[in-house]
Amino acid sequence: MASSLQKQLQQVQNNNVLKPGKIRRAPSLLYEPKVAADMDLEEIYITAVSGFHELAVREPREQSIHVDRLTLDKAENEKLNRECVHLLRLLAPFFTYKTTLKVLEWLIRRFSIQEYIADDFLLAFFPYHDHPFFARVLACSKPKSRPMLFLKPAIEMRVALSRADVVHAMIRDKDLLSMFAQFAQASAESNTMYSALARFWAGVFLEIMISWSSSNVDSNVIMDRLFLYISYAVSYPVNTDFQISGFMCLSALAVSFPLHVTIIPPLLDAITLRVTTNNILPALICIGHLLQAHQGAIDFQQEWVDRLEGYGSSKLLMELNQKYRMDKFFTIYWLNLLKSKKSNRRELLHLLDNSFSHLHISFEQAKALLSTISLQSEYSTLQSYRRVMNNANMNEESTVKDVQTTGIVKQLNAEESKASVKRDKRTLRANIDSFKEPTDRSVCISLANDAVSVDSSYFNDLLSKFTRKIPFLTCCVLFGEEETAVIALTRMEEIISTQVKTDFQALLPIALYALSLASQKIRSKALSLISKVPRSDESSISDVYGLNDPEFENSKWLSFSEIQVFCVDYILSRSSELKLDNSYVFSYIGEKLYAEKKSKDLSVKMAITSFLTSHAYSSQFTEIRVFLLEVLHHVHGKVDEIKQQLLSPKLINLSKSESVEEAKRVTTEEAEAIVKVFDQHYFASLLALLKTDSALSQAACKQLVKLQEKLKDSQHLEFVRTLIDTEDQPLYFVNTLDGLNIPPYVFRNLLENIQINRKNGTGSKRARSSEGISAFELQKVTRVLEILETKGAANHPYLIAPLFDILNQVINLKDQIFSANYLLQLLLGLLYDMVCAVPVKELSPSIRIDTLVGCIRSTNNPQIQNKALLLVSGLSHAAPEVVLHGVMPIFTFMGTTVLSRDDAFSIHVIEQTIKTVISALVKLSSDFDSSLLISCFVNAFPHIPQHRRLRLYRMLLQTIGTDKFMSVILIQFAEKAIAAKPAQAKVIQDFCLTLSQSNSPIDRIRTINQCSLTCLESFKAQTSTQGNGKPTASVKLDQLPMELDVSTISTLRFKILELMSVVCKVRNFESDLARIIESDIEHFKLIESDLLKSLEILLELGDVLKSDEEVEHVYATLRNLIALLPDRSFCTVLARLLHDERTLLRRKALGVLQQRVQRGAKVSSLTALVPDVTFNVSNGTDEETVQLAMDCLSDMAKRFKKNPELFESSIEVVSGPYGLKSKAKDVQVSSIVCITVLSNTLGARILPYLADIMGTVLSLLFGAKNDPEGDLLELACFSMTIDLFKAIPEFSASYVEPTIKAALASERAFERDSIGELLFDTIANYIPTRHLIKSILSAWSECTKLGSTAALRLLELIEMTFQNSTRTAVSTVYKSIFRFFLDSFDSRRSLFFAEDVDNVETKAVNVFLKFVMKLSDTTFRPLFLRLQSWAMEDLRETDPSGIVSRQTFFYNFLTTFLDTLKSIVTNYYAYVLDSTVDILSSKDTNSELRHLVISSLAVAFENDAEEFWIVPARFNKLVPILLEQVQYAPLLDNKILIKAITELANVAPSSENYKAINTPLLQHLRSENTNIRVLAIQIETQLYGRLAEQWLSTLPQSVPFISEIMEDDDEQVEAATTELVRIVDDCLGDNESLQDYLT
Repeated sequence: MASSLQKQLQQVQNNNVLKPGKIRRAPSLLYEPKVAADMDLEEIYITAVSGFHELAVREPREQSIHVDRLTLDKAENEKLNRECVHLLRLLAPFFTYKTTLKVLEWLIRRFSIQEYIADDFLLAFFPYHDHPFFARVLACSKPKSRPMLFLKPAIEMRVALSRADVVHAMIRDKDLLSMFAQFAQASAESNTMYSALARFWAGVFLEIMISWSSSNVDSNVIMDRLFLYISYAVSYPVNTDFQISGFMCLSALAVSFPLHVTIIPPLLDAITLRVTTNNILPALICIGHLLQAHQGAIDFQQEWVDRLEGYGSSKLLMELNQKYRMDKFFTIYWLNLLKSKKSNRRELLHLLDNSFSHLHISFEQAKALLSTISLQSEYSTLQSYRRVMNNANMNEESTVKDVQTTGIVKQLNAEESKASVKRDKRTLRANIDSFKEPTDRSVCISLANDAVSVDSSYFNDLLSKFTRKIPFLTCCVLFGEEETAVIALTRMEEIISTQVKTDFQALLPIALYALSLASQKIRSKALSLISKVPRSDESSISDVYGLNDPEFENSKWLSFSEIQVFCVDYILSRSSELKLDNSYVFSYIGEKLYAEKKSKDLSVKMAITSFLTSHAYSSQFTEIRVFLLEVLHHVHGKVDEIKQQLLSPKLINLSKSESVEEAKRVTTEEAEAIVKVFDQHYFASLLALLKTDSALSQAACKQLVKLQEKLKDSQHLEFVRTLIDTEDQPLYFVNTLDGLNIPPYVFRNLLENIQINRKNGTGSKRARSSEGISAFELQKVTRVLEILETKGAANHPYLIAPLFDILNQVINLKDQIFSANYLLQLLLGLLYDMVCAVPVKELSPSIRIDTLVGCIRSTNNPQIQNKALLLVSGLSHAAPEVVLHGVMPIFTFMGTTVLSRDDAFSIHVIEQTIKTVISALVKLSSDFDSSLLISCFVNAFPHIPQHRRLRLYRMLLQTIGTDKFMSVILIQFAEKAIAAKPAQAKVIQDFCLTLSQSNSPIDRIRTINQCSLTCLESFKAQTSTQGNGKPTASVKLDQLPMELDVSTISTLRFKILELMSVVCKVRNFESDLARIIESDIEHFKLIESDLLKSLEILLELGDVLKSDEEVEHVYATLRNLIALLPDRSFCTVLARLLHDERTLLRRKALGVLQQRVQRGAKVSSLTALVPDVTFNVSNGTDEETVQLAMDCLSDMAKRFKKNPELFESSIEVVSGPYGLKSKAKDVQVSSIVCITVLSNTLGARILPYLADIMGTVLSLLFGAKNDPEGDLLELACFSMTIDLFKAIPEFSASYVEPTIKAALASERAFERDSIGELLFDTIANYIPTRHLIKSILSAWSECTKLGSTAALRLLELIEMTFQNSTRTAVSTVYKSIFRFFLDSFDSRRSLFFAEDVDNVETKAVNVFLKFVMKLSDTTFRPLFLRLQSWAMEDLRETDPSGIVSRQTFFYNFLTTFLDTLKSIVTNYYAYVLDSTVDILSSKDTNSELRHLVISSLAVAFENDAEEFWIVPARFNKLVPILLEQVQYAPLLDNKILIKAITELANVAPSSENYKAINTPLLQHLRSENTNIRVLAIQIETQLYGRLAEQWLSTLPQSVPFISEIMEDDDEQVEAATTELVRIVDDCLGDNESLQDYLT
């Protein structure tokens, strides 16, 4: 369900055809993009509904007009997509209908299907890829998926696709092929598959198969890509077309590529399971191809046969076998069928007997079929075949193995054929003998055709059955086959030849008709017949054929000479042409009969024309009548009158009401032929035919359209009235009206005679429509208006007056007219087109603007409102006084309705109204009430769609004048902001900013001017008094349409000032002015003048206003305006303001200056203001102003760093009593920041003031550490010292020590912004080493008081100092540094940092190592010896307990020292070896010290790369003592001792040394202490693991001891021993085991 936000969005987007921010174009199938953009959704919706009704699919839900994708969530959009896809599939079969495009137009414009379901949108209409409509689909589609990108060239070129384009794309891209195949499957599953798609699917697959096959693509690849889709189609039961297409493709696939034997049975099962009456024939053909193409036998199951036989497949296979090669399937099927117990064997054998001779099967197949039959005597054909086949020898049999049965038994077939012919002749003879006249014509013709096909004698016998032979022969010519017609003409010729005294001119029409037939034989025989008609002697003629026959009652007759002329001179003279071309007879006779008034042979031609016309009138054969009428249509000249006179009785008779049934019997061809003969002189008769509702009516319409140029106005009017006044108007009437050029007289007459009268005013709306006003009359009115719309209303401006009369009638009676809305739309649209085409010079009395305005306000239909507004705007040019009389109601109405719409057409209406109506209003009266007009738009602001607002208001301003009325809009918006909620007020403010930004700079400044004056005037009006001395109660401003009370005026003024300050902040205001300065200095002078005026008004306003908030906004505006001034004017104004008595104004001026400086103003223009800024510091009356001034000085010092001399006087003021020495902390902070910047700018110029400044700063710094609110002050002080140390390090060294001490003492320095770390980093990088070391050493005593944190930070500073110092610099003060380190190393003994001594000591050691790295070996060795003496000897006499602390530190340092420098310093251990042995030997040594000593030894052993420890003197001295340490097992870290012993054994590899280590170690295995035994075992294990085979030399010595410990009962010992045994076994390898030594 849509959320409330979505509902709001829906209201905003309702009827939105175009997306916000887009140009005025819209995707469309029916219209050009620009035209489509101006159509609203309701209009498109109505078109779509009409399209649905015409398609008879289903009507779209009315709710769809309110559905908007932007307001739907993901699930709802997906559902909408699915519904649209289904609808597309329903529409696809009707794609070529224009009605379908109407529905698609709705889907595209409302739901953007071309974007959201682009693939389905295109795939649905792929079968019509070459249709022109498909090019429209491509033009508005936006395919996104990769397979569809091949369409891009066609989309760009707006052309349809050829089949080759589609097929080649699918050949290249298997994803596209898969996409299309899956779409077809989905269509079948949703029951929306249609014939065109199925045929297209089959065609594409077949062409792809052919292409791949010819390109030698691997058959496996082809099968992989196509087989699944084809097999799916074959087995899909719902759609027959799709299944038949699958049969076609499967047949082609089976023939082209061999199918595996395991695939065919499932396919056969699926096909037979899904056969129906509609697909049985294609299914049988497909099965035949499958079996025929397969090499090998297939077990055709009886179940399949039963399924197929249910649809009569046995008979169908008989027929198919004779057309296609499917002998395998036929044989298998019939064999199974004959063996089945369910089949009617007798019927099957009878069928086989009758058809066997026509079968296409091989000898073996025929023999197999006959072998299953127990032949009976009644099956003569099968008996004959059995006999012939049994007599055939095997050699012949083998040679004809694959020959058809007809070839094998050719002789038998010939005999059968002769017998069949005999039977046919007997039947024909019997039919002729039994024939009796009269008989149905079709039976006669059929019998004649059969007789001719057998023997002409049979035809003669048939002819003899007729008493009136010539009519029968005529029928044979007209309706018989070619040979029948030839024989019939021959018999006619024979009759003429035998009856020499009879005139047979009545046969000429049939002979002429025969000349138009396609057969040349017939035409030749017809010419021969014509040659026999003229007689040689007139006196010998005693009879005329047909003279007394009722059939020829109305016929005209030719004289002897006229017959001679017509037959000989006319026809036979061109016999060769007439024989060759069957169409020549029409043009030739017309050419020969053409006659001028004074032609010599006029009488003959008129006689011949009369003769032909009379036969066209009276012939009983439609074919002859139509033929003669076509001939007469080509006859022109003087004889025209004759043919019309003779045919007019028939025309008049057909047009009579009592002859309607006769007229309906006239065929279309004859009707068209009849009416083509007549011209405008027979208008009445042609018009009467329109009422017959027959083919004559339609033909008469066409003829009258052709004659329209020759019709009189009255006839034209009558014709049009007849077409319009028909209640049930047929479609061809509508088409006739569309093709008719209706003259002005007709239109005027039609419209002027329309009167819509109300007869009855009671009842419901629908009832009144049907009872009060005739529905048919309304229908006629609608038809006339629709015709006028079709013909183009712009071409008929003379109809404005009558159309307005009708409009007034419809408006007055719209409650009585059910279709009033449609009529109003038609009328308003027509009138607007006319008014736009030809501007109205004056208004007729019928044009009532008040009626239009009432129509606009009384209807809820947006189309009517929009079109009426457009009409009003068009009429405003003609009579602005009349139109503008009701303008305000129109704009009030627009504010509540039209302005809130978001469709493109409504926007167009609004724009036209503003451009025309308001423009005319401005031109009409310069003093019109602008405030009332503008209030209509301002009041409508909340209802106007957001993305439409800017354009609308800009257009309004351009129309009425931005320079005059922009301020009015702002003031009215300010008035609206008073009562608005904060969110809406912010929207108003933002819009005002945007609107102002769209104006020119001078318009913005004038707007500020006018708003300022309004504020000033409002204040004066507010404080003024009435004439009686009482205060003013209300104030009327010209910019507002109403009065305001005094209390509201202040709030309004505040809002105006607020908006003014916003307008001043318009983006690019200053840059726009800069461009004007560069391009047009004179223009800028005008702007500058307006700017200065605005400043004067604002300054005056600031003087008089009392409210702080109002003054604040005045100054904000003032500040923004000053910022716009050029540098010269800016400095002049600022110098004045910086010395103003008003403190707030000075602050604003400082802010403006600071902003200008920050944006990079030129030095030359602003340097003169430095003394003025300094004055605001020295003035010292206001702390905030002083701070602003110092901030401004800081920015100026940064910007003008290249001019340090400008700020020498400023530094003294800033560091004086009103700055640094002020009592206010905020001022102190600002002054320190300012001094920091000035020090960077001044450099060495600050030295005269440095001592005073630093003294004050350090005093403040030490005082701030105990101040809870001193954090900012501390931060500022430290920042200043950092910059100072960077700027003048040599001159600031004396301040390093107090600064370090202050930083160490501060708890905030290293917490907030890490300023302490930055300070120390600066000191370490910039202060010279010799000065810095002295300061650090002096600070250490302070650290001992402050604690470990301060000590660690100081050590970090020393570390950074070493990192940034050279060896030379360190070597000059190394002794002092070493003494410092000795003091720091004694922390453990002195208890300075008892809680965190380890961290301090570790840090000191690490820093000391950095110090060592800066020294040479020569320099350091004496220091090392001094360090050893310090640790081992200095306190031996004076402080024995303290010496342990120093020794602990020393061995801690030694371990780190050896581990860091590794083998380079291993030999340093020689200096401490004796001390080490003494310490380890003493039982009084504590565990911590013992652990550190062993750790140092382990590191020394590990890093011995020069065989230092293998020397016997050192090894032998150390080993016993080291191994004695095992006895301290519970108190030591076993891992360190194990490592030390193992590493010693590793660096002193010899059997003696191993034995010296192993012997005491084995003794420990017998210790009574479990911990000692376990540790000893672990050491042995590690030695075996580390030394492996080298340590195995001690194994014999160790075996007894190992044997003993293996029997130890302690679990720890047992576990350790097990691990030892495992390691020893690993060392011994696979061939030996420790157990071998133990046993």
